[in-house]
Amino acid sequence: MCSGSGSYLENGNYSECTECYGEGKCPECRGTGNRGLFREYWNFYWSLDYYERRFAEAGVALLVLLAVTLWQVMLPFLGFAVAVALYLRWSRSKNSL
Repeated sequence: MCSGSGSYLENGNYSECTECYGEGKCPECRGTGNRGLFREYWNFYWSLDYYERRFAEAGVALLVLLAVTLWQVMLPFLGFAVAVALYLRWSRSKNSL
């Protein structure tokens, strides 16, 4: 709450931080005020209402499904591309330009 200062501004008055008890050494952010990206996303997720959370979950599921599907298609294609590149590299004679 205090970003490491030990107090924060609330309604025009400074109050002692209830997270670090005025010491400026937060147990979560270690006084930086940055709680971490995962925690920010986690708090944002739980701030959504029921239907928004279900929509977000469906989006994540769709992204995972697409990633799995595309890798199943792309790995054979990448293997083929590497095989062609190696064949072209090794099939040339040493004297060719």
